[in-house]
Amino acid sequence: MRIQLSMATVLGLVLLGFANVAYAQKLVKGRILAATTRNAITGATVRCATVATLTDKDGKFELRLQEGLQTLEVIAMGYQQQQLSIKMPIADTVLVLLEELVQQLDEVAISTGYQKIDRTRLTGAVTLVDQKLLNRTVNSNVLGHLQDVVPGLVFNRVGTNPISIRGQNTIKGNEAPLIILDNFPYDGDINNINPNDVSEISVLKDASAAAIWGARAGNGVIVITTKKGAYHKPLNINISSNLSFIAKPDAFSQPVLSSASFIDLEQLLFGQGYYRSQETNANSPALSPIVELLIAQRDGLLQPAEAAQTIARLKKLDVRNDYAKYGYQTGIVQRLATNIAGGTETNRYFVSLGYDRNRSSLVGNRDDRITVQFSNAYQLFNKKLEWQVDGNYTDATVRNNAVSLNGYALNGSTTYPYFSFYDKDGQPTRISKDVREGFGTTALANGLLPWTYSMIQEQELADQRENRGDLRLNTALLLKVLPGLSTELRYQFQHSLSSQRSNNHQDSYYVRNEINRFSSVVAGTGIVRPVPLGAIVDEQSQQATTHNLRLLLNYVQRWGSDHHLNLLSGAEVRGQRTNVEQQRLYGFDASNYSSKLVNYSNAYSAYINPAAQLSIINNDRQNLLTDRFLSYFFNSSYSFRKKYTFNSSIRFDQSNLFGVRTNQKGVPLWSAGLAWDIREEGWLNPQTLSELKLRTSYGWSGNVDKTLSAYTTASYDNGINSLTKLPFARIVNPPNEALRWERVETANIG
Repeated sequence: MRIQLSMATVLGLVLLGFANVAYAQKLVKGRILAATTRNAITGATVRCATVATLTDKDGKFELRLQEGLQTLEVIAMGYQQQQLSIKMPIADTVLVLLEELVQQLDEVAISTGYQKIDRTRLTGAVTLVDQKLLNRTVNSNVLGHLQDVVPGLVFNRVGTNPISIRGQNTIKGNEAPLIILDNFPYDGDINNINPNDVSEISVLKDASAAAIWGARAGNGVIVITTKKGAYHKPLNINISSNLSFIAKPDAFSQPVLSSASFIDLEQLLFGQGYYRSQETNANSPALSPIVELLIAQRDGLLQPAEAAQTIARLKKLDVRNDYAKYGYQTGIVQRLATNIAGGTETNRYFVSLGYDRNRSSLVGNRDDRITVQFSNAYQLFNKKLEWQVDGNYTDATVRNNAVSLNGYALNGSTTYPYFSFYDKDGQPTRISKDVREGFGTTALANGLLPWTYSMIQEQELADQRENRGDLRLNTALLLKVLPGLSTELRYQFQHSLSSQRSNNHQDSYYVRNEINRFSSVVAGTGIVRPVPLGAIVDEQSQQATTHNLRLLLNYVQRWGSDHHLNLLSGAEVRGQRTNVEQQRLYGFDASNYSSKLVNYSNAYSAYINPAAQLSIINNDRQNLLTDRFLSYFFNSSYSFRKKYTFNSSIRFDQSNLFGVRTNQKGVPLWSAGLAWDIREEGWLNPQTLSELKLRTSYGWSGNVDKTLSAYTTASYDNGINSLTKLPFARIVNPPNEALRWERVETANIG
């Protein structure tokens, strides 16, 4: 009984407490309106501690709150959040006016490689690709992140230059845009740059934007800025991993003549004597299987019924089926990256490590890359001086062992669709590629090597590899001299190493063909082979060492909110030394890394046509190139009320590549531009458009052709002249004191 009484007592106390709380709560009424229009805001959240409600269609709300001082928090989409304090109880209706939330666009600074310029003060055509846009694409090539993102940037499917900006801008010079990496020109392989280390990319398209780079900016400029740490930021560790798949290429995407139609055409041409000249050619060029079959039938070596049966079988073949099966595969892109970043009041740091492993959609092609990057900066002397130290190292390996679909082309030019990688017995198909089938059979009987080609065998024996290494170190001192006046001293060292090795196995078609072409059958001696048995190995190495030194002054001055002036001037010197060595090894034996000597000076009778004279290919070369540039530059920019901007730049370039008279005259390259920011005009609602600007620019930039020189240059051949039996050299180009860069005139309005 005592226990029941205790429980009843507790229950009564609890109910009494709830009653007291409910009694202590008072009702508050209110209304939420837009401050500018005084329209009711529906669905706004009004809360106080753990109590919340929503406004109705008239913007009204009701809440029960405890007596005393309370804080209301009002949240509505598209409006600024607001807090207000009220003292309960309150008899009046609470009226809350919310200000519209106007999103202010952050000031975007564009890097030109010399300075950062507020985007609103640009007069040139520039596209900025920020971190958000870069992360949209999973690609190990930094340029791949720009595809379909930058207007005017064209990706070329053919030719040696993968990209161009606004079309062709040179006659004989390098067609590629100038690449700027962390303030300096980058002459290494663009594939060495890890996209995970890139913060932003600016593409400078016209003269006003790019002319500051002078004689190398005619094709446009791509400015790449890598990631850095930030001051006053806690330690942040980031790890990212990406795995993506590339669809297997469609071998049937391009329409081609069917095997049946192709064979019908060959039969028609054969009947009209089209192949007669090839059949009687002294060089015995290879003929297609159908033509050989028709010849055999014509000469009575093959019965018509058997020929018809073979033709019917070949008409059902399509080489694209086999290439889709054995030549194409699903590509895989793997990326792993980690970085550490942060900063204190006077120090910022960034360290990253990346690993990429890619398998191409072409069987036999793949690449691996390791990248290491660091960036460190210290602020000294009350933050008047900043010392920056940055570095990057890349090690990459590329294997290009895919066999081209045109590998079996007759005499290197003509392909036919009725080809299969395997014959009807399941053995690799062997065809005559450069000589007729009968000629190859006779040569084999005479002791020469097999003169047939197999796609499967070539795929298995392919061994081509490229190794790349790139080291880049730079340091900078940034000093604030006076308010608005600063100076920079920058230095960069870059060392790039690239080596390619093509190991042509002794059993590969290329080696067998080379050995056979030079072979001869000597009575009583047997086979004489000027090109010895064994592999043929081509090796090439290239080392480039570059030094850059730059000094510049930067002056920024503002007078109230109407006037903004920016002046930049400076000078820089650049030197690059490139050493290229290549060699060919004949009769190479991988077991002891030995090779055999050959005679390059003699001319040999060709086995195919003894009347023809052949010389053994000599690929031994050594080149040493030295490039030096001395440049002076000036850039100015003036803005009035953020509406009107004038920009100009001028640059003088001197180089050992140019003629004496050109360097003495010092012809400058320059640009000028005007911009009108219509969005800043009072008669236009700034919320209507995010950006509206009219701009025009005009100027001159240039392109440098490094294959030419102002001096008489000759190339010494490593071989011996076959007639004089003496060493010889070739004149590459005559002297030209007036030699200069190509001048590119650019006008832009829009």
